[in-house]
Amino acid sequence: MPGYPSHFLVRFTVKIQVGDPVQCWPWIGAISNSGKCRSQYGAFQEGGRGSRIWRAHRLSLLLATLPEDLRGDELLSWIYLADLAHADLEAAHQCDTPICCNPQHLEWEPHDLNVQFQWWRQRRIE
Repeated sequence: MPGYPSHFLVRFTVKIQVGDPVQCWPWIGAISNSGKCRSQYGAFQEGGRGSRIWRAHRLSLLLATLPEDLRGDELLSWIYLADLAHADLEAAHQCDTPICCNPQHLEWEPHDLNVQFQWWRQRRIE
């Protein structure tokens, strides 16, 4: 679809309430349950019906390192390749706010370490 990648970014970024760099940037778009742990995360559907649904915080962390010169189909290809490169890692919230999309509050961690840190910070995990 022509113009899809730039439309993709616009649709995504308008659903983040960007504020001060040290504060949480809440996701104001759709929310989905994560499954077992009862946390609710931002959900962003890439395109039309049947397209990929991203966790907003994961996509935000991927886009934080997006090269500025990418355009068109290169942009989506880069996002998919970056996601594959981090396939074994989670975009972990250091702020314990599941709807936060501030890339400064997120970092790549293996699942086991993410769960340990959540437990250490007294988050409820089931």
